[in-house]
Amino acid sequence: MNVTDISIMIPSYNTLNYLLMAYRSLRKYYPNNEIFIFDDGSTDGSWEWCVEQKLIDDNLRVWHREDGGKVYGHTKTYNMGAKACRGPLYTIFHSDMIAHRNYLENMLKHWKPKTVVCATRVEPEGIYPPGKEKILKPFGVEYFEFRDKEFAEFCEQEMVEQSEKTTRGIFAPWLISKEDYLETGGMHETFYSPYPEEDGDWFLRLAIGGYNLIQSRDALCYHWISRGHRSWATNGVGHDDPDFKFYQLRARRNYLRKWGRWMKFDEWHHPIAQKVYDVAFVLRDVTTPAFLHMVEPWATGGIFVPVEQMHIAEEYLKSEQPTTNIDLSKRIQPFDMTPPHDVVLEFSEKDFVQNGQESMTVLNNLNEMLGQVENNGTYEYGIFKLTTNTLTDLAPTLIKV
Repeated sequence: MNVTDISIMIPSYNTLNYLLMAYRSLRKYYPNNEIFIFDDGSTDGSWEWCVEQKLIDDNLRVWHREDGGKVYGHTKTYNMGAKACRGPLYTIFHSDMIAHRNYLENMLKHWKPKTVVCATRVEPEGIYPPGKEKILKPFGVEYFEFRDKEFAEFCEQEMVEQSEKTTRGIFAPWLISKEDYLETGGMHETFYSPYPEEDGDWFLRLAIGGYNLIQSRDALCYHWISRGHRSWATNGVGHDDPDFKFYQLRARRNYLRKWGRWMKFDEWHHPIAQKVYDVAFVLRDVTTPAFLHMVEPWATGGIFVPVEQMHIAEEYLKSEQPTTNIDLSKRIQPFDMTPPHDVVLEFSEKDFVQNGQESMTVLNNLNEMLGQVENNGTYEYGIFKLTTNTLTDLAPTLIKV
């Protein structure tokens, strides 16, 4: 494969000043690569600039959402880009990133089929916590204060010191073959549209599916952080779009419904895979929809409520269903007999609430606990009664779901 085999997809939403820097940094080094900008209905002049630039750049393709509705977000546009791109290799590059010399070459040299290679992000200090997968440097927090010469000098030195080095991990921006991306099913639109957490789900599915996840330490880009979907480009650093917190909560609850636990990564940001079990909750003495809101997402196999208390479940469904595309009526059923699930966890609202943090700790660590029990057993954990049938790992079945 050659560098020109790489199609570059840029999702963009009201980030014009950053988008200009992202595009120009890529074109400085890669004049012949296909760049496909997916504009998500911007109102800041981004689309008008795309139209004008397309007239003078034969390798630029553009798309614009014109329905006037809510944003598509990364989840959908990543998938659209993979299907539309012409090159055999596919990479995403956020509109709030700046590429340095040999950026694509230093990812491509590590690429193979069934391999995803990500770059190393240099980010402003003092915004997000440090991590081994990124480098924090004071090269500017806003586009107009970018210290481009200092950034370039740092990258040149870093490319010498980190030449050919890789670590185990993955984060945006990443490079994968178009064939492999489509084979994995891409981002899960039902659970995570428009964003976020779509990438964490995909990273875990890649790891479970046996993909090699590599971070190239000498493929460097600057990342301004959250200037797109969180709208920090227009609202200022730390000021989320009003819709973002709603979307974030919805996505995180859907992640729990699917995996039964929150995502985990090692020190290099490589996803930590764990077994996933078919776990049903049998609840006693349900008195409030708030209790169901607290525990429902943690049950991969759904919730069972006493028949006489289903009216409370109906109240919960009425308020919660508009927040998710999952049919929650299939997740909450009346209890008339022990449900036929691999794992049944039984507890009451009163006991759960009285034990507070201790109760939530059990739900948080349930997957680890199930790794220490046997088939066809009954166990007592404080207020919880745990019954197991045949424990089957469902994780392989969730790779493309």
